[in-house]
Amino acid sequence: MRSFCRTGLLALAASFSIHLLPLIGPHALDLLGPHLIREVSSGRNTEPLWLLTDVGTALALQGVAFVLFYWFFRRPGWLPGGRA
Repeated sequence: MRSFCRTGLLALAASFSIHLLPLIGPHALDLLGPHLIREVSSGRNTEPLWLLTDVGTALALQGVAFVLFYWFFRRPGWLPGGRA
């Protein structure tokens, strides 16, 4: 159980790295995390469905990253079964 908790915490911490993904546009380069914070905290009129879509996509990406990091930290190596 202790290994599961440690592996889960490592995977959770590493899953926050998706907020460092670059968003590349025609006129700007921004990171996902700061972009979401500005979008959620700004007072401008943002469509609620667009806001929900952006936050939901970020949470889905973080969930996928958590699963992948958990799988990796549970058995380090590129191939399943520990054969690197």
